[in-house]
Amino acid sequence: KTMGFFIGYALSLFGRVQDRLTHVLVSEPFENNRDFFYPTQSPREIFNARGEPLDASQARVMLAEIPFVRLREGLPASLLAGQAGYSETVKAAQQRIVPPVGIAFDVKKRTVICGGVPVQMPPLNFAVYLWLARRAASGLPAVRPGEDVQAEEFLAVYREVVGRGSGDYDNACRALRHPEDFLSYFQEKRTNANKALKRVLGAFTAKSYLIDAVGGRLRTRYLISLKKEQIQLPQLGKA
Repeated sequence: KTMGFFIGYALSLFGRVQDRLTHVLVSEPFENNRDFFYPTQSPREIFNARGEPLDASQARVMLAEIPFVRLREGLPASLLAGQAGYSETVKAAQQRIVPPVGIAFDVKKRTVICGGVPVQMPPLNFAVYLWLARRAASGLPAVRPGEDVQAEEFLAVYREVVGRGSGDYDNACRALRHPEDFLSYFQEKRTNANKALKRVLGAFTAKSYLIDAVGGRLRTRYLISLKKEQIQLPQLGKA
């Protein structure tokens, strides 16, 4: 019975849309009869525990489907690949059905902490995410890079992340010399940041933390859809 529980729970954690859980039901009085295996095509006499005769051909076997909650879509790819034990997987599943509690930042490690779960990113992707988080925390609207704001606003954040004398910062400045390049530059970093969130958090939980796109295709603007009180910003100058 214990192993049956674990098998059912594993199916709940990893079951796909097409997977089914069923249970075989046998009609009384054939259930638990050691001489009964399956309804016979012709009459066959067997006996119950009291010695009373039974006809095995009269037995009924039913396959009952048991519904179960599928948690697979909320699990990170590393857990789906079997790289974690049972306890770690259950803990991850539990974290992903709890509503998001907000974001914090570890600038030195280039890490966004989403509901207590660390998501590490390359410096550029991290800076893009931090930039939009600062805008959200300040109550600023969604932005279209290169139109609503210019690259200098983003570069100021990136400079504080990597340092003014960093070669990476100089490279970013050169890449963004022309205002018309800012949008495509931003979109690439946004895509990579969102991929990192989905990979670590799982697709379902990541929805609360993604850099969202709003508006029509030619007027798309971007934002992080969290409330001010859900965003804990770092003091960049002291990080």
